[in-house]
Amino acid sequence: MPAAFAVDDKGLPEAVFRLRKRLYIKAKQEPKFRFYALYDRIYRPDVLAAAWDLVAANDGAPGVDGVSIQDVQNAPEGADGFPQDIHESF
Repeated sequence: MPAAFAVDDKGLPEAVFRLRKRLYIKAKQEPKFRFYALYDRIYRPDVLAAAWDLVAANDGAPGVDGVSIQDVQNAPEGADGFPQDIHESF
């Protein structure tokens, strides 16, 4: 198993790390398996918050929408409300 899935070196929350690991193992054990129900796992508040933390720590570049980290931090809801807004939009 690659180190990224064996050891939590990114400081992810335990539940998010376990989810990543379970998905990796399932994909490797059953290469033809199709993950039709991933969407509900991706927009979980803890997953979105962990993703935001990684992007912010990496000083991520704006995406296709052109919204930068600075734009998110300066928004009325701020960086704390950003993952929640994404979750509620689904």
